[in-house]
Amino acid sequence: MSTTIELAIRGMDCADCARHVEERLHKIDGVQSAQVFLSAEKGVVTYDAARVEPAAFIRAIDELGYRAENLDAAPRANAQRQAVALADTARFVFIALIAVLAIMEMVAERLGLLEDTIEHIPLPLVLLAILVGGFPIFRSAFLGLRARQINADLLMLVAITGASALGEFISAALIIFFMQ
Repeated sequence: MSTTIELAIRGMDCADCARHVEERLHKIDGVQSAQVFLSAEKGVVTYDAARVEPAAFIRAIDELGYRAENLDAAPRANAQRQAVALADTARFVFIALIAVLAIMEMVAERLGLLEDTIEHIPLPLVLLAILVGGFPIFRSAFLGLRARQINADLLMLVAITGASALGEFISAALIIFFMQ
């Protein structure tokens, strides 16, 4: 018996990410068709309910480094969506704050005040911002490597690591916050 399920898939950055998810879903025994829509952040899977459980789709997507949830499980999904929306709002506010600071930094540099300003930003604070803000990137890059995929997050990780190795910690922080 064919059953169709709709999944919310978060964390995809590009069409290649969506293609990887779709390919992984097609490899699951019992899947008849799978379509992943990047811009809508969702997937639609038609499968044989006698051969596979929906939890297998969520596990497979999670193994690739993305987050998936069953949109058909409405009561639990609504609470999760609210928690995700709150987290997204908090993240947006944090990124907006960093953007304002970055603009202030550019203005200060243009006015010749940057040299004095950078000396007053404690290095541990910058490193903390890189680690906290970059955690989703680092996680996705690691999970992508574990799944033997090169994704956009891995490329950002290389840029962040390179900037940090050169002592350009502010540049590393800007990469993180403008690429989110």
